[in-house]
Amino acid sequence: MEKEKLFNISRILVDSLIVIFVLVSTLMMAFKGQGTLASKGVEMFKYYTVDSNILMGIVALIKIYFDIEIALGRIQKVPLWSNVTNLRRH
Repeated sequence: MEKEKLFNISRILVDSLIVIFVLVSTLMMAFKGQGTLASKGVEMFKYYTVDSNILMGIVALIKIYFDIEIALGRIQKVPLWSNVTNLRRH
């Protein structure tokens, strides 16, 4: 049980890092428009790379929410729709 709790905490930390990196890179691109994908504002969404990064950040947020709920003991299993969105197994 203790091993499982440590595993949940480590997943929360890794997913939090993903969300932070996605948020920072998206904000930098939206306002500065520097780098190889130089475009500002809504125009940045024309690139698949940006879209997939934002989708990854959203999925990481969903995972963080349910991992916290499991760590606090409020739920026992992650709902099926959440497993389908991030393709993880329990």
